[in-house]
Amino acid sequence: MENFFYNGEFFHNLTELLEYVEWDAAYIANLPDDSTLVVYESDYEPIQELSADFIAQRINEERFSEENCDKEFIEIVNILNNNIDFEKINSLMPKLHYSTIKKHTFTKSDMLDASEG
Repeated sequence: MENFFYNGEFFHNLTELLEYVEWDAAYIANLPDDSTLVVYESDYEPIQELSADFIAQRINEERFSEENCDKEFIEIVNILNNNIDFEKINSLMPKLHYSTIKKHTFTKSDMLDASEG
């Protein structure tokens, strides 16, 4: 498995994690056979996806009139959608790895393989 989080830290692979926790092959060999390391999987996602709604919702409410608020909001969303290529912007948005709630368990065997190779 590649790209995961352990104790809030990001790792590219198990070898990198074992170096971080300073577990070499000899240390791992002395662990009980049922020893595991549980990590959290990651998703590779854009930092932010932009949309007309996203931008329009950030306009200070006080800037809208009280009687035409909904109409003005829709008008702004339409202007943005008609003049901004959100698909292109979002395709160019930088991406990062973010932790998920999905867990992955590395076994003692996995750790030994990673520490030796």
